[in-house]
Parts: sequence; C-alpha cells; structure tokens
Amino acid sequence: MPAAVVTISRQMASGGAYIGQIVARRLGLAYFDREVLQQAADRLGVSAAEVAALEERSTTLWDRIAHALAFGAPEAPYVPPPRDTVYHEDLLAVEHRIIRELADSRPAVIVGRGAAFVLRQHPALLSVFLHAPQAWRIDRARESYGIASPDEARTLVERTDRDRAAFLHRLTGREWTDATQYDLSAQTSTLGLDETAELIIRAAGRRLQLKDRGHA
Repeated sequence: MPAAVVTISRQMASGGAYIGQIVARRLGLAYFDREVLQQAADRLGVSAAEVAALEERSTTLWDRIAHALAFGAPEAPYVPPPRDTVYHEDLLAVEHRIIRELADSRPAVIVGRGAAFVLRQHPALLSVFLHAPQAWRIDRARESYGIASPDEARTLVERTDRDRAAFLHRLTGREWTDATQYDLSAQTSTLGLDETAELIIRAAGRRLQLKDRGHA
C-alpha cells in the first residue's frame, strides 16, 4: 500500500514550515523540507548553496548561474560537462527522483520543491496550498527572521514569491498560486497557524479513510 504523503506549497512567511512540522508530528509522519535540497546537492556533487541559487531564482538569473556550475547526469558519477551545458534540467530530474523516492519509502510531509506537482498521481496524496495577505506575511517575516525594516521584509517576501513562482512554472508550466490545483487551500492569517494544522490533519485522516475504502 502506498505511503501517505502530505505536500505543502506555501507563500513566503505564510507559516508552511511551522504547520508542516505540527502535521508531521501529530500524524507520525517523516518531515522533509530542505533535506531534498541537500540530497540533490550530494548527488550532483555541489554545495547546497549552489543548488539553492539555482532552485529559486528567476529564469534569467537561473540561466546565468547555470553557466558557472557543472552538473553530471542525474544517475551517473559526477563528471564536469562542457561549460555551455544547460544544467537546470539535471537539477529538476534529481529533485523529482528524490521526492518520489521519499514518497515511496515512508509516510511523509514534504514542504515546497514542487512536490504537489511531482506527486500528483500518487494514490495517497493530500496536496495543500497555504497563503495569506502580503501585509500579514511581511509582519510575520519581520518577527520570524528578526528584520527591523518593513521595506527589507517586503522585498524578501516579494522576491521569494516571485522566485518560487518562476521555479514552479519552469517545473510544471502552471501557475503556482492557482488554488484549484490543490486538494486543500487555506488562508493562514484568517485561520491561524495551529488551526490550519488541525484542518490539514483532519483532511489527511479523511483522505486516508476514503483511500482505504477504495474511493481515493
């Protein structure tokens, strides 16, 4: 029987990591966030910082950075290719493989990395999208990251949202914030972080009950 998987896509500072950890703990699931990035870096023979630079940047910057890196084929030992190779396809292939391996190996919560789209055919998937008004997320970013300047926090939120949208569009060709692409969409500023976690927990339980009855 396939392992249950909850994927959480989230706008910057909407509480995705906090909520995902609660859901994982309460449901007894493994929790994966930046672990996917680290595993991809290990397999590609580069640093996690280099993978992060490629992963969530606009297309122009992504292509420019790619020319400064060298990735081997996803399933082969690392061998520096020609300098004009396009490398982001290798990164996406590796991350896709890692996400599928994690989903096949154990029940898990996977935050970010386009997991909802990579696993969209998974028979025991609950995909979640978390969002909130920008002003609320700016305030939360200031509190969570210790940012004194509202303008600096706004720049961080806007840039991260833009980078994630570009990454997901490159990954799937779809609009990241289209809530109709997910099983569940929640506005965390209205519900609160803990109540949003409870909502996901209840939805995950319901999803698994339906799957066990053959109605997934």
